[in-house]
Amino acid sequence: MGPGASFHLPLLSFLVISFLQATSAGSSCPTGWMFFEKSCYGLFNQVPLKFTEAEKQCQSSGGNGHLASIMNGQEMSVVAAYVKDLYKAGKPVWIGLHSYDLPKSKAWKWTDSSVVSYHNWAPGQPSQASGDELCVELMAGDYLTWKAAPCTGKHPFLCRAPLEKKG
Repeated sequence: MGPGASFHLPLLSFLVISFLQATSAGSSCPTGWMFFEKSCYGLFNQVPLKFTEAEKQCQSSGGNGHLASIMNGQEMSVVAAYVKDLYKAGKPVWIGLHSYDLPKSKAWKWTDSSVVSYHNWAPGQPSQASGDELCVELMAGDYLTWKAAPCTGKHPFLCRAPLEKKG
C-alpha cells in the first residue's frame, strides 16, 4: 500500500457504512450523489455557472438543495475527497458561502441559512479586494481550502440537499 492508503481506507469504510445506513433507513440520494450525515452531495462539473445560477440549479436539482454548506472539518475532508475523486480538471468549485452587507462590513452567510460556525480559509483569505459581493470556492488541488472570489466567475459547483425519504 502507498503512503496515502492509511487515510483512504478509513474514509472509504466510513462512506460505505454511511451509505448502508442511508439505504437501510429507506432513504436515498439522487443517482450519482454522495451521502454523508443525513445529506446528499452532488457535484456539477459539466457546465460551469456563476454563483447565483449555480444556487438556482442546486435548488431545482436536489429537492430542497442549495450550494453546499460545510459545517465541520470531518465534513470538509469527506467533501474534498468526493470532489477530488470526481473532478480531475483542477479548477475551483463553488460552495454556498457568500458575503453580504458590503461595503460597510464583510459578513458571511450560507445560501441555506445555516449558521457559519466553521471555515477553512487558505492563507491570505478571505480577500479584502473590492466592494463587489464575494462568493467562496473550494481551491483547486486538494479542495480542502477556501478562497473568496467574485460571484460572476463561472465554476463547477457542489450542491447539498437533505436526504430524501422513500415513501
